[in-house]
Amino acid sequence: MRGLGRIFKRGSVYWIAYSYRGKEFRESSHSKSEAQAQRLLKKRIGEMGRGRLIGPVEERVTFDDMATALTHDYQVNGRKALSAIQFPIRHLKASFGLDEALDITTDRINNYIVRRQSEGSK
Repeated sequence: MRGLGRIFKRGSVYWIAYSYRGKEFRESSHSKSEAQAQRLLKKRIGEMGRGRLIGPVEERVTFDDMATALTHDYQVNGRKALSAIQFPIRHLKASFGLDEALDITTDRINNYIVRRQSEGSK
């Protein structure tokens, strides 16, 4: 791992630091275990190698965050369909409300669609 990132301790918790596209990122491992921090650093380095680094902030984005952003976008841009998206969002929130965006998989969406269609929705 030498040169790809580092692990350091703040208080009793281990943190990792790594550089991606010229910017340093620091992230808590939320663990008192150095091995856990090592695994997190390896995960981040692997993501960078595949060009798919998501990052700690993006991992915490929830469905509710995305729905709020969509609603605000419609309001800011004066889109007339604002009322048309609010009804479906209510149904989606019932199923995905506080889920993190990364946890909303294709399988879960397909299961949601099948369930809603069995309830008579189009």
